[in-house]
Amino acid sequence: MKKILDGLLYDTETASLIGSCGDNLHDLYASSEALYLTKSGHWFVHGMSSAEGTIKRSSANHHKLSTADELYAVLPGEVARWAESRSLSNDALSTIAALLHLPEA
Repeated sequence: MKKILDGLLYDTETASLIGSCGDNLHDLYASSEALYLTKSGHWFVHGMSSAEGTIKRSSANHHKLSTADELYAVLPGEVARWAESRSLSNDALSTIAALLHLPEA
């Protein structure tokens, strides 16, 4: 998927997939999300949902639920909060922590 946001092109084909979570989209209420990082260091999420599923999009300024297919930018400071509220693999969490330089507790 490609989308232009604030004068930048975000493309799931050329960005690096960092981690994903979600359900089987054959379920009526399912949704899935994937976190990407572009070559120039911009983070974004590609979310998809089935007919009655929702994608929870949040940032410091607003909360939004949407359906279908959406791509939105995520600020570096929001990436950790996004990851905290998703069921990601240990590998994805380790990658995110390394990219964000998060200290181990």
